[in-house]
Amino acid sequence: MGYLSPVCQAPSFIVELLHLACYDGDNTETEVMSAIAAKSAYKRDCRGRRLKTRLRNHIKRNRKNYEGIQVNNMKKRLFSIFLALAMVFSLFAAMPIAMGAGNIYSSSDWTGEDEDNMGESDGTHTVTFNSMGGSSVAPATYELDSLIVEPAAPTRSGYVFGGWYTEQDCTNKWNFASDRVTENITLFANWTLQGSAGMSNFKSTGAYMISQFTDVNEDQWYGLNDQKVIARAFEYGLMKGNSATTFNPTGNVTVAEAITIAARVHSIYATGAGNFAQGNPWYQVYVDYAVANEIIADKYFTNFARAATRAEMAFIFSRSLPSGEFTEINTINSLPDVISGTPYRESILMLYRAGILTGSDTLGTFYPANNVTRAEAAAIISRVILPDTRVGGRTY
Repeated sequence: MGYLSPVCQAPSFIVELLHLACYDGDNTETEVMSAIAAKSAYKRDCRGRRLKTRLRNHIKRNRKNYEGIQVNNMKKRLFSIFLALAMVFSLFAAMPIAMGAGNIYSSSDWTGEDEDNMGESDGTHTVTFNSMGGSSVAPATYELDSLIVEPAAPTRSGYVFGGWYTEQDCTNKWNFASDRVTENITLFANWTLQGSAGMSNFKSTGAYMISQFTDVNEDQWYGLNDQKVIARAFEYGLMKGNSATTFNPTGNVTVAEAITIAARVHSIYATGAGNFAQGNPWYQVYVDYAVANEIIADKYFTNFARAATRAEMAFIFSRSLPSGEFTEINTINSLPDVISGTPYRESILMLYRAGILTGSDTLGTFYPANNVTRAEAAAIISRVILPDTRVGGRTY
């Protein structure tokens, strides 16, 4: 111990080792082990100090990085807020703000002088309906190049509505199936003075061509070379094709189609015109008319898309004209399949007596529960409106 200077500050295990080396004689085992233990403790202590130093440096470095990240995040938030404010400002700037300058109109200030500009600010256009003395029809707004939904037909006492036209003198009729909105537009109602009711109102309004429908064989019983019933139903405006080029003569007549045909017959008889503005669904306007004119009762039918039976067709057609227009020209004692309890029996018998129904054989078998084809419906409705084509002088 006397060989070491107090200022050396050597670790205790070194002092112990030097002490052991400086003294003569054998060192005890306990002294040697004590020195070795002191050495191990020193090493652990040094490692701990080094780790503390590293951790301290790491914290200093990452504090700077963390503070840098916080600054960057704050910058991003500020930029996002600035961008949002800029967008809001641009929207307000795009609006015509001219207090007292005449570019802002309240509802009370509107005079209609700028009607051509209505709706254009948001890419839409206004369609105005001028009913020309009829009941009012509300205007509607549509996107550019849109089809117009045809509104319910207006009414006017003593007149028959004839559709919507683009001019007040009703030169060009608006086609709701193909014409599209390109600008603000006003459509004008067409009216025809209502005539007196009667069978004389049924007139041919269009020519039927041999090539009118590609699926009609003119040599069949319903064709031009035989009974001509499809041509008559088409020319008198009672039936149309199921497409622009087809008639579907062997297809079944639906309940909606039977009501439509009867509504047209009733309207032409009563007013001289059978024009209807179809809506959605297409047959609703005919159903409403049929209910209003007591052809059918309200909610009498619930499924208009299903095929109509022959008995249902007879019932609907028999109510399309006043009963006085069905003059008896046949004698009916009995029919094989029209008996007491048969649905619509009286309507069926009335049409047999008037020569409108003729049956499927010499016995007059009717098959009331069967469906009716479009060609058969054309034959029956042609006899309804054209008494000269009815079949008389028969006894059943």
